[in-house]
Amino acid sequence: MQLNCLNILNHLRGQTKYIKPTSGVFTARFSSTAPNPNIVSHELLEGTSDEAPILLAHGVLGNKRNFNILAKKLAKETQRSIITYDARNHGNSFHSDIMGLEDLSKDAINLLDELKIEQCVFIGHSMGGRTALYTALTYPNRIEKLISVDSSPGPITGSNFTERGSILSYVEAMQNVNWGSANTLSSARKTADEQLTDAVPNLSVRQFILTNVEETSPSNYKWRVNLDAIQRHLQCTHQVFDKNNTKTFTGKTLFLGGGLSNYIRYEDYPNIKRLFPNCNITHIPDSGHWVHSEKPKEFLSAVTSFLGPEEINLF
Repeated sequence: MQLNCLNILNHLRGQTKYIKPTSGVFTARFSSTAPNPNIVSHELLEGTSDEAPILLAHGVLGNKRNFNILAKKLAKETQRSIITYDARNHGNSFHSDIMGLEDLSKDAINLLDELKIEQCVFIGHSMGGRTALYTALTYPNRIEKLISVDSSPGPITGSNFTERGSILSYVEAMQNVNWGSANTLSSARKTADEQLTDAVPNLSVRQFILTNVEETSPSNYKWRVNLDAIQRHLQCTHQVFDKNNTKTFTGKTLFLGGGLSNYIRYEDYPNIKRLFPNCNITHIPDSGHWVHSEKPKEFLSAVTSFLGPEEINLF
């Protein structure tokens, strides 16, 4: 059942310390604090380049730590500053009943404002990809280049979009976990793992989900993510991507999908090209939905190539 998201949202409606490199050589150091509850929790890895920083946005049930290795490699390859952040209702960021793309996008813009960044390269995976796409259409002057990782402006509900339905079933299974007599974090994760096996048969995906288990007090456990808000988000449709929308983003854009994934479909191509006319669409062979973790070398190569110097035609 699809929800009237606009009505629901209308009804409901961490800070970073800069670390300067001590020399011209890139230094891989992180810092993150969050005294302002209205700014999403984030980390900044500062490079030596004056080019636009890279903003990395994770997918549903993820967090900024998903990009730790990638952030360091991107910083080393590009010398750009790299920002990772926890979306609202994820990781160490604030929880909120409202979680539309408008809200996720505004969180990203507020973060850029807080860091005094005029433009960024926005790279988003899955939910983070749709956030990046929405942001580019809504705040095009804030995005220098855009990379959507296994995410498209195509429909996200319906019987022929089984992968999205799977994530929704994961959330529903998480909501039903009974922590029982678990008295350590490891036993709590084991308890949850056993109860999620039927709904989430893939061990790697279960292990990814289980990183969201946290201990709130001795022998008391819960999910770090706001499952109710995430569930509503997954059940929403987003009209900004439909055929009635006349907004476009003309900046350089890359849609980078997994060859084994169904998130960027051939039937989505016309709408992608309409909304993002200056885009390329490519897939990394033998990769599923989590492209950056399944094929890290190929992913890094595709991203650094896309961000490389523009070719100049002298004739």
